[in-house]
Amino acid sequence: MKITINEIFALNELGQRENNEDSILPSKENVTTNERLFIVCDGVGGLNKGEVASELASKAFKHGLELKRKEYKTEVSTEDVINDGFEHMQATIDSYIEENPEVRGMGTTLVAVDLHEQGLSVAHCGDSRFYHIREGKILWQTEDHSVLNELLKHGVITPEEAKESRNNKISRAIQGNLVKETEADIHFISDVAADDFLFLCSDGVSGSISDDELTDILSGVETTEEKMQTIETLCEANSKDNYSAFLIRIDAVEKTTEELAAIPVVEAETPPAAIIDEPEKATITPKDETEKSNEAVETDIEQKEEMGSVFDKYKIPILATAGVLVVVLVFLLLPSRGTSAVDKLLLQDSLLQSGDSSAKYGSRLELYQAFVEKYSDNEFAANAQDSIWAIMLYKAKREDNKAAYVSFIDSLKITKNHKKIIYFKEAVDSISSKTMHQLRKKNTLKGYEGFAQHLTTQNPNNYQTNKYYIELQDSIAAIKYREVKTINTRAAYEVFFKEYPLRYKAEKDSLLKMFGEPDSVPITNEIDTINIK
Repeated sequence: MKITINEIFALNELGQRENNEDSILPSKENVTTNERLFIVCDGVGGLNKGEVASELASKAFKHGLELKRKEYKTEVSTEDVINDGFEHMQATIDSYIEENPEVRGMGTTLVAVDLHEQGLSVAHCGDSRFYHIREGKILWQTEDHSVLNELLKHGVITPEEAKESRNNKISRAIQGNLVKETEADIHFISDVAADDFLFLCSDGVSGSISDDELTDILSGVETTEEKMQTIETLCEANSKDNYSAFLIRIDAVEKTTEELAAIPVVEAETPPAAIIDEPEKATITPKDETEKSNEAVETDIEQKEEMGSVFDKYKIPILATAGVLVVVLVFLLLPSRGTSAVDKLLLQDSLLQSGDSSAKYGSRLELYQAFVEKYSDNEFAANAQDSIWAIMLYKAKREDNKAAYVSFIDSLKITKNHKKIIYFKEAVDSISSKTMHQLRKKNTLKGYEGFAQHLTTQNPNNYQTNKYYIELQDSIAAIKYREVKTINTRAAYEVFFKEYPLRYKAEKDSLLKMFGEPDSVPITNEIDTINIK
């Protein structure tokens, strides 16, 4: 198919922030209707150099797709092309971090849509979004990788609570494989039509405009440019973040010759020959019989109208009674097949009626625990167990102290269950965060090294991927470097650069050159005996 773009408008605004960590590709100034790939990245708030991460990711992902399409000899962004392009982007970020270790920990979200001869390819990671909208209805949209969305999916909070929540922490971001391996969710859309809207945006936009507001705006009679101006006005008024977006309107979708040939041709059935009946002979009805017949018809009509009014009057009670009978039948019949469906309904009903108070969360937790204990083999038991862990972690977060997290971890009794490990890691991260906060205040080598050793012992296989372990190494290196500068000898610098070859690269050559060649150093054995503590 050949997809033609009618109009396209872009946003990439600073908003109420001092720094714009959003990056879009193509840029707002260079976007044209000839473009086929659109990317929105949002640098993760609170991490180093979010604006660097977003720009680097958008450009590297585009370059990766171009390279892989050539390698696979295709113009279509298939799953393999996208995955390999995503890996190319991760490797690019890794190379940048190795050359600039001070930015380790930077991160970004990404959402991208590529228009090609088979439709649309969508890739996303984080909480930047893509919407496919037709005639005022959302046909499909991405699902946020966020803590809030996970809580919503597991029934820990209700949709109403989610709208009021300020917890917008993302659960997945692009940080490079050296920091944390991640992957994109991929979706393909072949059903594309003229006047469809494609909308990509950062969370500065989606947090300012609800889905209903967005569809109302796009279904209005205003021009596409006026629609985008309305979106920008709402973001300007409501967003406390940077806000970026693409609004793309499809002009036409032309099927190729091959696609048209593939459409099955349905031949019309030949109508049967007309059957001509002989006219019926006229029947003469006496006048008095005709009058009786008319009276009977009128009586029948009156009776039907009376019955209809009675039904209308008692329709709701009748239907309600029927509904109760159906429910009773369900409860009577289902036990013979197992109680899973009934129990699931009870669980869902409990979730809908729960509020945000600790007491209600406790009641909900008890409901799930009783369900799992009673129906351990039930098909919904695994979901209920996930909800138990999610609620317990949520309660620990509300208490927000180390003891609460340790208690939660102890209750998990870690197994190879994937979901359990996810909750375990999140609790460990929360404990690590609090510990790091205390260590930063003291800022001692002993404290940093002790916690680094703890992380190494706790998770010997994957401790290097822990974001706090990386920060610990940076802090340890910084303290050691200050001590080396105090000693200020070539031997001390050589020991440091041997242990930390990628740090302070810009200073390394000039510092060592300042002291001359090693054989000119007065104390030749110093490099073997020095011990930095």
